[in-house]
Amino acid sequence: MMKRYGWLIGSIILLFGMRSQGMRAMTTPNLSGPELTARPKLTAQQVDEAGSVEAIAEQQFQAGNRLLRSNQFQAALAVYQEALVLVPDIDASADSAEDALLLLKGNILHNGAIAARIIGQIDQAEQYVQEAIAIAQELEHPDLLASSLNEAGVIAYNRSQFASALTLYEQALVLSRETRNTRKEIQILDNMGVVYRRQGQYDQALTLHQQALDRLESQSFMIVPSVHARILNNIGIVWNLYGDYARALDFNLRGLAIAQRNHEQYVEGRILSSLGYTYTELGNYTQAEEFLQRALAVTEAISSQAQLGRVLNNLGNLASRRGNYNEAIAYFEQGLAIQHSMSNDIDVAINLNNLGLSYWNLGEYDTALDYYQQALAMQQQIGDRPGEAYSLASIGTVYFSTGNYARSLEAFERSLQLFRNIGTTARIGDMLNSIGGVYYSLGQLDPALDYYQQAKVLRQQVGDRAGLAVTLNNMGLVYDRQGDDPAALAVFEQALEIRRQVGDRAGEASTLNSIAVLELRLQHYDRAIDTAQQALSLYRTVGNPIGAANALITLGTSYQELDRPQTALEAFQSALIAFQTSGNREGERFSLASIGDSFDRQGQTELAIVFYKQAVNLTEAIRQGLRPLATDVQQTYTDSVAATYRRLADLLLQSDRILEAQRVLDLLKVQELDDYL
Repeated sequence: MMKRYGWLIGSIILLFGMRSQGMRAMTTPNLSGPELTARPKLTAQQVDEAGSVEAIAEQQFQAGNRLLRSNQFQAALAVYQEALVLVPDIDASADSAEDALLLLKGNILHNGAIAARIIGQIDQAEQYVQEAIAIAQELEHPDLLASSLNEAGVIAYNRSQFASALTLYEQALVLSRETRNTRKEIQILDNMGVVYRRQGQYDQALTLHQQALDRLESQSFMIVPSVHARILNNIGIVWNLYGDYARALDFNLRGLAIAQRNHEQYVEGRILSSLGYTYTELGNYTQAEEFLQRALAVTEAISSQAQLGRVLNNLGNLASRRGNYNEAIAYFEQGLAIQHSMSNDIDVAINLNNLGLSYWNLGEYDTALDYYQQALAMQQQIGDRPGEAYSLASIGTVYFSTGNYARSLEAFERSLQLFRNIGTTARIGDMLNSIGGVYYSLGQLDPALDYYQQAKVLRQQVGDRAGLAVTLNNMGLVYDRQGDDPAALAVFEQALEIRRQVGDRAGEASTLNSIAVLELRLQHYDRAIDTAQQALSLYRTVGNPIGAANALITLGTSYQELDRPQTALEAFQSALIAFQTSGNREGERFSLASIGDSFDRQGQTELAIVFYKQAVNLTEAIRQGLRPLATDVQQTYTDSVAATYRRLADLLLQSDRILEAQRVLDLLKVQELDDYL
């Protein structure tokens, strides 16, 4: 009989890397509102009436500005559109009155573009800003042109057109510096930083944001609170992406104080959402929920769909981290609907990736892979390097879960290289942990432990408590297989304490199952059953079928050791169904072998042979995928599964099936699929 007490899948690799990928300027779906269909055209004789028209339009313009400053974006747009109806189509001329009216029209179009963009009417915003640019060029008005080019850059960014956005920002920056418009220069520098951040150039992004902040704070007489708070928020976001959560919190809290003191609700909602995201990364889920709920309340109060997409995504991320996967899916789908409606590829890809993670946690690997691949295609097309690295990591997780270890390792290593090029410490830690998981599954314990220890250092460095608990749990699995019981138990207990503190129920279940496996190996069968039952209950509560299947395997093995074969068999069969349904080949292989063990113990040799053969055939399919790996790596995996081959061969010999037995043993020496059934 065989004992596989060291085997545990599903606990090895929770990446905590598929998260909301930083905050950004968001846009929203097209909302119903007044459309500008026709504008009156003045005759030559009516030009002398322009003064009165200008006065009325100016009043409307100022009214719209007040609404815009008070975050009433839909109402502001409606007023701007009413003002535009009043303004005739008129060309630049030597008449100063006509030029003044045309300039007013350009300013209305510019501010109307801002309002339209914020509420998600991107096509309308683009139309307005292009008209504003044309007017600015016609009038040769550098301030209006700089402002309009800057807004055109924001719109291009929201369409994921990064190169175009930077070109527009650079043109606007030249103009703002020529006219010594420091306020506009500051805004443009900050906007350029956002684009570089999305491209994964965090050093350049931080430099630009810091330049903007320095320029702003050196001109104290002209500080605009909303701009000041937003710059601080953007700097906090970059530090968050670097994994420096302490600095991220510091900058965001400073920005929040400014926004709240000056009643800047739009920026306040953005910063509250950022803080919720950071606390989620830190594993402080209670604090994260508090900030995200406050963000949601502010967002709803100002009717800003632009903020809603961000908040929904971050709430989904929090729900996922807590193990509430169906709740997370609901949040992500709402966010995806918003992003799809405006063709915002950056955020569509993020939501697709997050949906994939939720389905992966539910054991629906094919669905998860489909979402991940859609996200990857978008990210590669628009040049979103951080997003590409996330999606590669996600795809690697699916390959890992389906036993495609070579492809998994390739995806993780590509992701690791991208994250190293970008310089994101927290995500580098995720990938080191994931690569360690692959080597652990291949039986390469020393390399696995080395990767885990590297990941542990980085996760401690950035304060990623949830990620640290994952790595500690994985280190415990290595120590367990090495027979170092005290070391294994020590790190399991550390991981369990952290997971309970942060409210990670799925993680708590994983570590409980790891402890149960250790107790099983130590022949503390009753304790193993009690601990595994706790894990099973938690896994079922959060809806994690693969985790539940792992716990069932632990329970089945414990029952088997206590000579309760029927109960053991039922547990193994339930686990087998879950693994087969999800496509988890490693789990299916182990379940088949365990059922074979159960029949073997009961003296039902023929049934044992049937299940052992299925296990061997599936193992051969897994080994086929290892061919790209080094020979010694392939051999350690073969050594880790060899017991099933040898027990099958023993039973075949006992049944005088000598040739079959020899073929089974030969499989341990060759690297080619040989289906002998």
